[in-house]
Amino acid sequence: MKKSFLRWSVCLSLGMTAILPQAAMAARTQTADAIYLGGPIVTVNELQPQAEALAIRGGRIIAVGYRDEVMKLKGAGTRVVDLGGKTLLPGFIDPHGHVYSTGIQAISANLLPAPDGEVNTIAALQSTLKSWSQQNAQLTAKYRWFVGFGYDDAQLAEHRHPTREDLDKVSTDLPVVIVHQSGHLGVMNSKALELVGITASTKDPQGGLIRRKAGSQEPNGVLEEAAFFGPLLSLISKLSPDANRAIFKAGADLYKRYGYTTGQEGRATPGSVTTMAALAKAGGLDIDVVAYPDMAADPELASCVDVITTHVAGALEENTPTPPEALASGKPLSQGGIQGRTEATGLGLYYATRDFLADEAFCRSARISPGESWSPALIAAL
Repeated sequence: MKKSFLRWSVCLSLGMTAILPQAAMAARTQTADAIYLGGPIVTVNELQPQAEALAIRGGRIIAVGYRDEVMKLKGAGTRVVDLGGKTLLPGFIDPHGHVYSTGIQAISANLLPAPDGEVNTIAALQSTLKSWSQQNAQLTAKYRWFVGFGYDDAQLAEHRHPTREDLDKVSTDLPVVIVHQSGHLGVMNSKALELVGITASTKDPQGGLIRRKAGSQEPNGVLEEAAFFGPLLSLISKLSPDANRAIFKAGADLYKRYGYTTGQEGRATPGSVTTMAALAKAGGLDIDVVAYPDMAADPELASCVDVITTHVAGALEENTPTPPEALASGKPLSQGGIQGRTEATGLGLYYATRDFLADEAFCRSARISPGESWSPALIAAL
């Protein structure tokens, strides 16, 4: 069964159905909570691509059409919003994203290069982290770590990733963690590596890479894919439930600020789903969020990952062509990122042929019938 958490948003949804003027006539017995007018209203309905006014009641659109018709739904308590010539669009739906990671980005030091940030050198990166700590002294004192998001080695003057030594110059007492702009790798200082237990004897995990200092096995601080996600989660797991809810809310609020009414948590763990549910129950989630489980983090789906990996390895060795009508994919693990050049590190997208779907071991672990047809999101939606 698909593991997802949805909550109706009071914002406008892409799923809206434009109601033609005659439908508005039928709805006259209702009065609107709010009416929007005074600017182009895009409906994404080829039969009625634009409208002059829109009415909502109880968080739902009840009429879209001509201004005069929609205004007949105005009551004593109706709020009339003049768009002032601005365009009103349906809410966006995120097809692939990570609300929780967006929350981390929202509250962390901005390490993006110009023009979105000011980090184009490693010195600027260090300075930004220190400034963030000073400006967020209460946060740093409470959670006792530095976190930054968005550095891009390709746009740093040094044309390399920062190392543990570079981050040690920010702090040697507190863990310092920075996330690459792609989100597929990051860097930890010596204290953070110590806390997560990564040493010279630590082996690279499946689907991950621990970069080493030249001529040795000593980690240089750069961690790719699974080698980064696991340790990062172990640090996050030490945060309180309130802190995790605050991070998730920061991400959802950032989505909302840019017009998204449905977000996605594309690598959800049981803990993150619990966090979402608690936040929504408390009335703190204003957008819908669809959660796709991380199959590697869920014991119930772990056996399915093993079977998929076996099939993919065999298919790659045989170089068997896959007919388009039999192609399906999912994202049970990270597929790697082109921007961070980790596409060879991640386990890749998983493609299924008819033989794959006929495998009883896979079908048993995936809880589907042998030969059953499936959608591209089947694996992620188990």
